[in-house]
Amino acid sequence: MYGYGAGAYGAGFGGAGLGLGAGYGGFGGYGAVPDESSINEAKNKYTANITEAAQNMTSELNNRAAQREQMIRDMAARQIEMQTAQINARKEAEIARIQQQATAQQQAA
Repeated sequence: MYGYGAGAYGAGFGGAGLGLGAGYGGFGGYGAVPDESSINEAKNKYTANITEAAQNMTSELNNRAAQREQMIRDMAARQIEMQTAQINARKEAEIARIQQQATAQQQAA
């Protein structure tokens, strides 16, 4: 035997003498309808939670951006140091080459 539960939007299964059913509205509905103050309270709570989550995400993104910016600055500083060291090494090598050339010319004369 199959049947449907009682209620405005209810459907249930009744088999082998088990009268299982569920329904919303009508007789035997679940709880009372929330009043305006509880709706506003829930709205304010959810709005506060969403606002806090958005602020936390914004803060985290700003922190990551600042860290990335610092990492780029550090990398640029290391590249500048390395290129400056290479330029100075080439300069010293050229000075040494010219000094050796001058010494060789003096000894030849």
